[in-house]
Amino acid sequence: MIESQKELFHEKEITSEEISNPNPMVKLHGFWEPRTKCKNCKKLLGIQYSKVYYKCSLRKNTHGPATDHRVNWDACMKFEDNK
Repeated sequence: MIESQKELFHEKEITSEEISNPNPMVKLHGFWEPRTKCKNCKKLLGIQYSKVYYKCSLRKNTHGPATDHRVNWDACMKFEDNK
């Protein structure tokens, strides 16, 4: 992608650290800076059954373990503080 396209779409280079991160949203969007955790984000939803299953509202929910989201994962660039 040429530099003008990166500027137009506000894209940045994804680092190898972001690619190896277990959070699929970090792989897609990159890290939130300063570093924080998903548990502090408005977009993290807790779904109560016999226990609580966390899901990110930005990801497709398959109603199975594939889309479970860990609260201690590093937050992505779409982070919104829940304060």
